Amino acid sequence: METDKYYKIAPFAPFIKPIQLIINDLFMLFVDLKDLHPFDFLGFNFQRITGLIKGTSYIKIQASKKSQTKLKNKIRDIVKHRTSNTLGVLINKVNQVLRGWKHYFGGIGYPRGVFFRINGFVVNRFYRWHRRLSQRRSKYLSRGAYEKLRQAGLEYLPTTR
Repeated sequence: METDKYYKIAPFAPFIKPIQLIINDLFMLFVDLKDLHPFDFLGFNFQRITGLIKGTSYIKIQASKKSQTKLKNKIRDIVKHRTSNTLGVLINKVNQVLRGWKHYFGGIGYPRGVFFRINGFVVNRFYRWHRRLSQRRSKYLSRGAYEKLRQAGLEYLPTTR
């Protein structure tokens, strides 16, 4: 049993030794990428997808549903319809959250689809916030809300590479 663990860890020994990393065998898990079932790790979701070319496949890495839900809840807490903050203050707070999320999830995998959905969610939250400011129907964000919020300073998550 111990020899099996040694052979599994052996390929990583040159990387582990210089930084004096101690590995706890109780919490160690090796995943066979041939029969990969979707799993979440550090906020990412890993999933094997069959390619368009026959016999090919790749591992799709994107933000997990749980981390997307946590981000949406943070944005909901910032952009509430019953707040006295101005549009500029709300945009600054949302930009900080989106910037951090972009730097964490943007460098690995295929974040484009998730980023597109999050951008739509953010625009919708601001639209709902602005619509409830008055009993009169405001048309400021009704048409072209995406571009008007960009001009006001909102930073969107990148949907292109």
